[in-house]
Amino acid sequence: MDRDERPKRHNMPMARLLSAVVSVSMVLSLMPSQGLVWAQQQAARARALALMQAEEVTGGLANDASDKEEAKSEEQPAEQAEPQPEAAPQPTEAKLALRLENAVLVYAGSDVNAADITVPLDRDMEFAARANDGFRIVRVTYNADGKDDEVAPREDGIYVVNKDILKEGAELAIIAEPEPEPEPEPE
Repeated sequence: MDRDERPKRHNMPMARLLSAVVSVSMVLSLMPSQGLVWAQQQAARARALALMQAEEVTGGLANDASDKEEAKSEEQPAEQAEPQPEAAPQPTEAKLALRLENAVLVYAGSDVNAADITVPLDRDMEFAARANDGFRIVRVTYNADGKDDEVAPREDGIYVVNKDILKEGAELAIIAEPEPEPEPEPE
């Protein structure tokens, strides 16, 4: 076999290399380069800056125009309804007036001998009543609507005013009277 008869294989590795280079270059051409990404970011920043500057300029003109419209509307009587006031936030506490006649209110473990007390509205008001020495509790009332409602103690001696009827300015009264004199024993 002559040299000329042998197939030429020495060009085969070169063809494979060329094929690999072409494939890699095609893949890389589909991906944006870092320089291109940076240029796109810079262009976006420049557009945003130009928009902000334009808004500042036109915003000032728009404010002047709105001031002129406001002045015109002040000259003419308004025919539109007044804006509704915002709803007031719901109270979380109520201040109750206390009427303590010869008695003390025991609330949250403390003796209260004051003209009023502030209680939370999210739970029932539980309290005890203690008469002064020589007196006894005869009546406990709660007045929220102009009439005295009797509040009776539970078996454990605790009085309860339901949270649904607690109101700002209502009155809680604890009335105690002198204990009756013991009757003398017959001789």
